[in-house]
Amino acid sequence: MRKNLFGIIITAIICLTNVFSVYATETGTGNGTTTGPSYEEQLDSINKKVDQSLSEYNELYISVLERLNALQNGGGGADVDTSVKIETPKIKVTAPAVINLSGTTSRTNEITVKNIGSGDAFNLLVQVQIPETSQIVAYFPDNTNFTDSLREGGTKKVNIRLEPNKNAATGIYPITLKYTYIDEDNKEISDTDTVYVKLDNPDAEQLFANVSLYQFNNTKTEIAAGDTFSVEALLENTGSEKASDIQVLIEGLTAEGVYLEGSTGSHFFREMTAGAKNSAGFNLKTADKAKSGTYPLTFKVSFKNEKGEAKENTYTYYAFVSGKDTSADNVAVTSGQISSPGGEIEVGEDFTVTIPIVNTGTEASPSVKITANAGADGFVVPKSSDTVVINNLAAGETQNVSFSFAGTSKAETRNYAIGFTVEYETGEAGADGANITKRFSQYAGVNINNPDAKDEDEKKSVPKIIISRYSADPIVVGAGQNFDLSITFLNTHAERTIKNVKAYFTSQDETEKKGTVFTPVDASNTFYIDEIAPKAEVDKNITFYTVPDAAPRNYNVSVNFEYEDEDGTEYKTVEQFGVNVKQITKLDTGDINIPEEGFVGQPISVYFDFFNTGKVTLSNLLIKMEGEFDMSTTSSYYSNLAPGASDMYDMSFTPIEAGTKTGSIVITYEDDAGEQIEVRRDFTVNVMDTGGFGAMDPGMGMGMPGEMEMLPEEKGIFGKILDFIKNPIFIVSASVAVVVIVLIIVFSVRRARRKRRELELDE
Repeated sequence: MRKNLFGIIITAIICLTNVFSVYATETGTGNGTTTGPSYEEQLDSINKKVDQSLSEYNELYISVLERLNALQNGGGGADVDTSVKIETPKIKVTAPAVINLSGTTSRTNEITVKNIGSGDAFNLLVQVQIPETSQIVAYFPDNTNFTDSLREGGTKKVNIRLEPNKNAATGIYPITLKYTYIDEDNKEISDTDTVYVKLDNPDAEQLFANVSLYQFNNTKTEIAAGDTFSVEALLENTGSEKASDIQVLIEGLTAEGVYLEGSTGSHFFREMTAGAKNSAGFNLKTADKAKSGTYPLTFKVSFKNEKGEAKENTYTYYAFVSGKDTSADNVAVTSGQISSPGGEIEVGEDFTVTIPIVNTGTEASPSVKITANAGADGFVVPKSSDTVVINNLAAGETQNVSFSFAGTSKAETRNYAIGFTVEYETGEAGADGANITKRFSQYAGVNINNPDAKDEDEKKSVPKIIISRYSADPIVVGAGQNFDLSITFLNTHAERTIKNVKAYFTSQDETEKKGTVFTPVDASNTFYIDEIAPKAEVDKNITFYTVPDAAPRNYNVSVNFEYEDEDGTEYKTVEQFGVNVKQITKLDTGDINIPEEGFVGQPISVYFDFFNTGKVTLSNLLIKMEGEFDMSTTSSYYSNLAPGASDMYDMSFTPIEAGTKTGSIVITYEDDAGEQIEVRRDFTVNVMDTGGFGAMDPGMGMGMPGEMEMLPEEKGIFGKILDFIKNPIFIVSASVAVVVIVLIIVFSVRRARRKRRELELDE
């Protein structure tokens, strides 16, 4: 349309030129001579030709105004279609469909995800979603599960680590993958997919059920001889399979101590699914002449797994009875109900047992010593002092004494008894003159859970050091910038200490200049750790510099370890982690040509060149204008701009009211990591009111004061030309002609500049 408009304007100028040339030719003013017909004939001929040329010009002028109005209102020939159709990406696993595993050996597997949709995906993160009861642990050992962009039809290799549980049965296990990413319209998308793991584990217990009894509760805090009380416990199937024919029996009852009172000695449950819970309670009574002391009550839980195999677990609860034998003593120290943790205690988890010490006599005890004994096997060890002394326990006084313990890696999953010996002085002297001391024992039970209990051969395994976790700040590192690395090292061995650890970083990746991508800042590439205790972690924080010419992608960094065990045996191992690097984008613009002045309703042209001077492609490049103007046709979408490429922005906006008005040129694009970047250029335009071309001053056709206006019949050719020059149409046309000439010059210069730039690029 613009070409047609220019053609019309040029034709209009030619018509105006013809008017003056007709006059010059016919009157002889062009060469200073007059020949041919008479003056009247010449005048008549000139008048006809001038009238014809003016008529043609008026038609062209109206056409020009119509085209200008169409362009101003955004109709018709817009050069750039700013509507952008955003497609939808779709991520799927393409290979392998099934991952094969054998035994309980952990293995890193490679899976391939593909963008099968019709658009690009950015900031793609792949995560694993598995239930807590899953028999296979899955995670990503490096950050291959993240990529800044996955183009339409593109593929990505992802490393996934699979660790089967030792009791994981042979079968097929689904692993759910969750995808999160954004599309080209910056819309966040979440999706899921499934990978199947085929496990061959013939040594596993194919059907695993385990019914546990814990959280014992006594209805009486103090049990005396002849009292009735109830003991209730929580029953739970903590296994992964259904259990059937569950029976809970109580044993260890005697007529002289504790026996059943009005209840059966067993409970039966037909079946319990995995995670199901029930309660089992027993009504008990102590003998009237029961002596003071601890009475162990044994609970046996028997059940069958889904293969019909019989299983049995045994638990012990200790009931302390204040018997009749101490009632006559002046000093009678006993204990109340021991408070021990309910449920299962994990290996390494601290727990507390509290024993109330009570003086039921009539006089004070000078000294009471309580000693805890967790056993010499080392399955349960004290975390606090194993002895507490109470000085002067008054008659009727109660003091609670607490001890802290923890289960060790030696422990198996079962109930362990903790003994407490209470020794107290009566305040009386014996035959030898020494203070009379009495003692009694009390017990508490605790359930230790150790699913990772190892046999002796496994305990002699090689100690290993791994990267348990790491993080980079920022997550995506900019080339030519620093980043902080936080990394944690774990000694995976349960019992053996690692010593004299030397670690240093290496990377097989190099830049275009054959240099190392990452360099430590103000620090050495090697560091030393004195020792790492079993199952302990050590944190390190290091600042790295990324070289400016690093290509945008994920880089593998190796941590090389050299260390010794407690026997001085030397080991070497290598661990890896990934760092995502992006290139910093650079968008430069040439001179932005915007007039400082304009008129209401008249379009103002804006144009400038822009260049990608960085090393990465700029995606979704959009340029638009904002401000106190009509900006309806100022948006231009350029899709992607490759490194070293350039383009031109050429649009116009229209002032809608007079005054000093401000606006902005807004350039937005995305870098290789999908991050949106915005560049703004502000400008100011002084807008003037045109006053309306149609409202001409009535006096514009008048001559100077005192001059006599020529009568129409006296005007002749000169009068007509003078009237034509004074005509508003001529004035507007002349203005348009001037604008057209300026536009021709501007576009000619710009065309020459563009050709020159293309020639420079070709060279």
